[in-house]
Amino acid sequence: MWESEAKKLKENVRYTIFNNSGAVGVLYRLEMIDNLCRMGLSYHFEEEIKNFLGGIAMSKSSLGSDQEDLHAVSLYFRLLRQYGYKISQGIPMDQHMRPIMPLAILTMDAEYVGNAANA
Repeated sequence: MWESEAKKLKENVRYTIFNNSGAVGVLYRLEMIDNLCRMGLSYHFEEEIKNFLGGIAMSKSSLGSDQEDLHAVSLYFRLLRQYGYKISQGIPMDQHMRPIMPLAILTMDAEYVGNAANA
């Protein structure tokens, strides 16, 4: 009795999270995978989790509109690293960070000139 109920619940979870119909977003799936890991139930879905994470690791636009969301990016990054994907820390750098980069370089150059003048 309990075994059939557990099997039915696993199939419901498998269908809800890993069905490729597009009914749920990537962030929802990442959150559900994180919840399964926290509850200690992820071992039931190891193959599905690896397939899903492998698919989004290959896609650069996998987060879509959630690329601006710090929670989404950090969860994406942590889960991929947790499952052995070597993802660069520089990939999620968005357009709002790009204008700051030249300012950081100028600050380092000015600091170098100041140190050279004092030497």
